Amino acid sequence: MSYIFCSVLRGKYLNKSLKFNNLGLDIIGRYDKFCKKKGKDYLIYYLTLNGSMPEKQSIGRMNSEKLCLISFEKHILNWLQACMYIVDNNSYSYSFVKQYDASVRHMLELEDEVMKVKDLIISTDMAKTALLIKNGFDEKMKELPEELLKNTTKILKRKSKLDIQLYDNFVDIYIDEIEYRKKTYYLLFELVIDHNLYACFGFCEYRERFLLQTEAEKLFPKFYKSCIKQIEELNLPQLHYSPRSVWFYIENTKGCKLNFKENSDSVLELIDEMDVQSKYIGENIFYNVLKPLSGYMKN
Repeated sequence: MSYIFCSVLRGKYLNKSLKFNNLGLDIIGRYDKFCKKKGKDYLIYYLTLNGSMPEKQSIGRMNSEKLCLISFEKHILNWLQACMYIVDNNSYSYSFVKQYDASVRHMLELEDEVMKVKDLIISTDMAKTALLIKNGFDEKMKELPEELLKNTTKILKRKSKLDIQLYDNFVDIYIDEIEYRKKTYYLLFELVIDHNLYACFGFCEYRERFLLQTEAEKLFPKFYKSCIKQIEELNLPQLHYSPRSVWFYIENTKGCKLNFKENSDSVLELIDEMDVQSKYIGENIFYNVLKPLSGYMKN
């Protein structure tokens, strides 16, 4: 007798770096209908974190005897443990299986049972490979901030005619200016990567350091107060005030800060999502900051 084995995966990765969407209506029932059309005996395996039953609307009218519940917590972990018993402890196969086992335990939040990564390094060759990966990882992490600022700058330059200057770890955008005692001072918007990605407003001479806000207010009070008023009326995240600037964190499409110092998930995701996140950040800066401010200054 021949069988059709059909598997359905559902769950939620609890550290928020991976999510499986809801199955939707009657999806298991649709698998059931597909298997019946083949005219062979069949079983449908439903994989979850802990072996929970699917929702009623996902099953439809299928025969529940054809549904087998399996879980990461019981079946997958037991299988991985069995694999580790039959392979050489000094082999690459053992290391890979053990790493998968650790990943599953982390996904299940079995914190006391999560193995340490150092325990995967069980030979000189593995240590050399780990070092090679570490060095490559460090190099990649150094490239990400530069690439993000470069891509975001390109988007801003395509959309705006403002003076935009790209540097190693920040971008300067000159929004407006005022003449005072034969000197020109600017309202500057700066996109910066320093531990986190954030943006700030300040007043300065061209390519010079921000003035103290108290100094700027004293030199050109009307211009200063007008700019601050417009900044505070923008649709921006929570504003913070420092002696030299008004600033706020930049978030990605998921509403997460980008912490480059600790290589947060949002930063690691740039490896796959650089174009998407650069476009999102660039367009948000243009439509929520540059366009409303430059439009106001022209009026």
